[in-house]
Amino acid sequence: MLYYLSMISKVYSASLYGLNALKITIEVYASTGLPCEKIIGLPDTIIKESSSRIKAAIKNSSFNYANKSYTINLAPADLPKEGSFLDVPIAAAILEATNQITLPNNSLLVGELSLSGSIKPIKGIIAICEMAKKNNIQSIYLPEANIDQAKLINNIKIFPLTHLSQFKNIESIKQITIRKTSFSLPKFEQDYSEVKGQTVAKRVMTIVATGFHNILLVGPPGSGKSMIIKRLPTIMPILDEDQTILKAKIETISKPFKTSNITPIRPFRSPHHSISYAGMVGGGRSPSPGEITLANNGILFLDEFPEFSKQVIEVLRQPLEDNLITISRASYNIQFPSNFILACTMNPCPCGYLNDSKEKCKCNSRDINKYWKKLSGPILDRIDIILDIPRLKTEDVLLNTNNHLSTASMTEIIDLGNKFQHNRNGPSLKNAALTSLSLNKFCNLSKPSKSLLIKALDNGILTGRSYDKILRVSRTIADIDQCKNIQETHILEALHYRQTKFKPT
Repeated sequence: MLYYLSMISKVYSASLYGLNALKITIEVYASTGLPCEKIIGLPDTIIKESSSRIKAAIKNSSFNYANKSYTINLAPADLPKEGSFLDVPIAAAILEATNQITLPNNSLLVGELSLSGSIKPIKGIIAICEMAKKNNIQSIYLPEANIDQAKLINNIKIFPLTHLSQFKNIESIKQITIRKTSFSLPKFEQDYSEVKGQTVAKRVMTIVATGFHNILLVGPPGSGKSMIIKRLPTIMPILDEDQTILKAKIETISKPFKTSNITPIRPFRSPHHSISYAGMVGGGRSPSPGEITLANNGILFLDEFPEFSKQVIEVLRQPLEDNLITISRASYNIQFPSNFILACTMNPCPCGYLNDSKEKCKCNSRDINKYWKKLSGPILDRIDIILDIPRLKTEDVLLNTNNHLSTASMTEIIDLGNKFQHNRNGPSLKNAALTSLSLNKFCNLSKPSKSLLIKALDNGILTGRSYDKILRVSRTIADIDQCKNIQETHILEALHYRQTKFKPT
C-alpha cells in the first residue's frame, strides 16, 4: 500500500482576460479525510468539471490517484477563471502533492486533458506566452499542437506535451528551438482587372488603401459594389511583423487555428446583416473579441448596410472614433482594439433602382426616407467617402474597356502614395488617423481651397468632423499625386467623394 504525506504543491498556469493572459498560481493541498476534490478561487463550470477529467486522465496515465481530500486553490482568488487551460497544471500539482513527480521551478503549464490522458490544444497560446515572457518564467509546458503558435514569441523556452504520462520523466521532454518566424507572402485569386468599368471607383479604392479611409458605396443591384470592396485586400499594404502577431493573437483567442494560416494579409471580415450586437463588438461572460476586433488593422465589410439592426450600426460610433471598444463587467473592464476600415455598400432605396437610367423605382418617398433613416447622421459623418456607383454601360460589360486598371497597377500607385505619406507622417501613422494638430501642420491650404471648404460649411454640407475628414482625404489624394501641399483640385475631388445624389434631403 502507498502512503502519501500531506503537503502543498504549487504550479503556475494562465487564464485569459480579453486579449491578455493573467498568471494563475495553482496550489493543491492533499490531506487525509473523505476523498473529494474542492476547487476554490472563482472557477467556472468547465474548471469545476475538470476534476472528473483529471481523475480519469491520471489513472489512465499509469499514475496512482490517491484517495485524499484535495483542496485546489486558484489565485488570485478575487478574479473569475474559466476554460480548460488548467487541466494539465491541476493534474501535475496533484501528482506532485502526492510525491509521484517533481516539477521544475519557475515553470508554467497549460493544456486540456482527455480521459485517456492525452493533451489537447487550447486557445490564446500567443497571449499566454507573451505573459510568461513578461513574468520571466523559465519554461512553458504546452500542448504540442500549439507549438507553432508559441514560436511566434521569441526568447522563451517551450516544451511540447502530448500525454500526461510524460511527467513521469519530465527531464526527457526536449525543448523546442525557436527560429525567427518568416511569414508567407499573400497570394490572391481575385484581381481588380475583373471589375468592369467603374474607373472612378477604382481611383477611390486607391485612396482608401493609401489613407485607410472609411467608405460607403451606393448604387443599384449589379453595378459591382460588393465586387469592388471584396478586392480591397488585394491592394492593401501588408502587415508588419508586430501587426501580424497581433492578428494571430486575436484569432487564437477567438478559436485555435493552424499556423499555416498566419500571413501578413490584412484581415477582411464580412459578417451577415443578421449579426447580433455582441457578435459585432464582442461579449460573453468572459468577453471575447467581436467582428470589429477581428477586423483590427484590416477591413470590416458590411454589405447591404441598412439591413443591419439599428443597434449594431450605432455601436460602431465609438470604435470608429477611438479605434477601441470597452466592454464592462461588474468587477472589471476589458478593452479590445478596433482600428479598421469600415467598407459598406447599400442600394439607393429598398427596391434598388432610385434614379436608375433603365429600371423604374417602385418605392414611394416614405419608403425611401425610412430606408435612409436607418443610417443616422453621426454614422454617416464618420464615413470619409460616400460614392455613387452607377449602372454599368453596355460597352463596359461587353468590352471591359478599363481592364488595364488591375491590382498590380493600382498597387504601384498606392506604394508611391504610401512612401510619400510615410516620409511625412512616419511608417505607422495613416492619414485617416491624423489629429487636429497634425492636420494644421500637414494640410496647408491656399485661399481658394479655404473658400471652398468655408462655403461647404456655410451650406451645411460639412460638419466639424466631416470638415476634418475632407482634409484627410485631400491629404491622401495629394500624396498619391506626390504633392507637398494640398491643391484646390484635391479639395474639389474630396468634396465630390462626399456627396450622393440618392440621399433624400
